[in-house]
Amino acid sequence: MRFEETTGLSDILKKTELAMRFCIDLGLAPLKMTFSQYQVLSCLEVSKNLTNADLARKSQVTPQTMIRILQNLERDGFIRKCAPTENKLKIEMELTPRGLKAICDAHIVVNEIELKALKGLGKKERAAFQATLEHCLGNLLKGKG
Repeated sequence: MRFEETTGLSDILKKTELAMRFCIDLGLAPLKMTFSQYQVLSCLEVSKNLTNADLARKSQVTPQTMIRILQNLERDGFIRKCAPTENKLKIEMELTPRGLKAICDAHIVVNEIELKALKGLGKKERAAFQATLEHCLGNLLKGKG
């Protein structure tokens, strides 16, 4: 028997995550981009000083999967390797002009989907909703790792 205070919270969060992911993948398809690729390009847009492991953690995929994602992004001309660094194990990547345009276009798509999910909520309600989710996430991550 479920406890009344939390009935269905994990279920609705998972369904929301899956629906958001599905809509984003569908929205990004015309741009020839997946959600995972979007996450990587978003990270590289902010910082090129990330290792494969950093990108994998931020994108919630394995390092092996991240290698394939980076290879595909490089093959498609969205990213390129930077000049070698002193640390030969660290390969820095950066967005190409094509990658920069693609991530800008993708941000528009993702923003529209996020706004659709929040439709009917006012600015204060949106801020409170996000703060609540961040609070829950913080609670779950306390003492982890």
